[in-house]
Amino acid sequence: METEYNDPTINWPHQLFTRRLIGTNCKVVYDFKWVDVFGDNRSTFSGLQDLSQTISQFARNRNKTPLLLLSDKTELVFNELLTDSQYVAIVDIRAFREYAKDYDRSALFFLSAFSTHGNGSATTTPVRAQQLIKALEADLDGKSDILIKLVNKGGSKLTLALLDAAVKGLDKIANPEHLEALTEIFSNSSANVIADAATAAKRRMAIEEFERLLGENANEQQFQPWFEANPWVLGSDCVRILDERRIDVSNIADLLVENYDGRADVVELKRPSLGFWRSEKDHDNYVPHRELVAAITQAQNYQFRLERKLDSVDMLERLGGVPIAKPSSLLIHGRSHGWNDKQLEAQRLLNAGFTNLNVLTYDQVLRRGKILIGSNT
Repeated sequence: METEYNDPTINWPHQLFTRRLIGTNCKVVYDFKWVDVFGDNRSTFSGLQDLSQTISQFARNRNKTPLLLLSDKTELVFNELLTDSQYVAIVDIRAFREYAKDYDRSALFFLSAFSTHGNGSATTTPVRAQQLIKALEADLDGKSDILIKLVNKGGSKLTLALLDAAVKGLDKIANPEHLEALTEIFSNSSANVIADAATAAKRRMAIEEFERLLGENANEQQFQPWFEANPWVLGSDCVRILDERRIDVSNIADLLVENYDGRADVVELKRPSLGFWRSEKDHDNYVPHRELVAAITQAQNYQFRLERKLDSVDMLERLGGVPIAKPSSLLIHGRSHGWNDKQLEAQRLLNAGFTNLNVLTYDQVLRRGKILIGSNT
C-alpha cells in the first residue's frame, strides 16, 4: 500500500511516497509512480537487499539513520544528502535496475557510481574504491575487468568488503602483488564458488547486524525487517516470508511464512527485553513470566484465526496460493544468555506441552544463525 511521505528536513523538489517492501535494511521512499517503473506492485526488486544494506552501512559510519531515496528525476546515478539525524542516499532507480537486470549486479552499480561521485559529502569509501581501481588498471595489465566482472556475482556488500580489505593492504605496503593475488582468487573461482562466498558474506554481516540490534536493546519492530531480509535463520521452519501479514480485520501477524511443506505458518516477534521466567519458582520449578504467557496466548490466537481461514478463497489469494493446514507458530521472545541447564530444560518441557507452537529466545536464534554460517563463537 502506497502512502505519501513528508519530511520537512529533506529538501527534495518532488513529492515522495513510501510502501512496505521486503528484504530492506532501511526505510525506502521514491518520487515516481511505482507501476510506471516496475510494471506491477511488486514488494521487492533485484538488488534491493544489497542496496539497502550498503546504505545502512554508510549511515552507520556517520552515526545517522539510513534513508534510501529512489528517483527517476535525479541527474546523478548516486548522490548523498545529510540532515541532522539522517543519511539520505539518492539512487537513480533506472540506472540501478539496468545494472541489476540480469542478476544481482549491484556491485557494479556501486563501482560505477563511485567512480563519478565526488561531491563534498562523499565518504572515504568511494575514494578507496577509486584508489583500488586505479591501482588495478595501472598494475594488473588490463586484468581489472576480470575482477569487476566476477565480483558482480558477490553483490555490493561483498564488493565493498573486498575493496576495503584490499585497499587497507595497499595503504600499508603499497604492494600490487596483493591486488594481483586478489584478482587471481576471482579468476580461478567458478561462478558458484563466488555466489556461495557472497551468500556466506551476506549472512555473516546479517549476524553482525543481529548482534548489534541485541546490544542496542532493539524492539520487535526493529527486528522485523531483519527477519524479513534473512528468512534463512529460521531454518526449515521457513522457506520464504509471505507478502501478506493480515489474517483478518483484527489480527495482523508479525510474519506469515511458507513452511517446507508448502503450507502457511506464523512467526510472532516480541521484545528481547521481555521477561521469560518469573523471578520466584513454584516447588523448585521455573514458571513462565506473565509477559511470556501473554505472548504465547497471542501466538496461539493467530494459529486459531489462521486455521479458520482454511477454506477462504480470499485468504488463499492473499497468500499467493499458499494453502493453510494446521498452522504452527514460532514465537521469538526474551533473552536466554546466562541461563543455567535447569532453565534450558524447563524451556524444553514448556515447548513439549504445546501443539504446533515453539518458543525460542533471541539468543537461541543468534546461536542458530552462527551455526548455520559455521561459526558458533
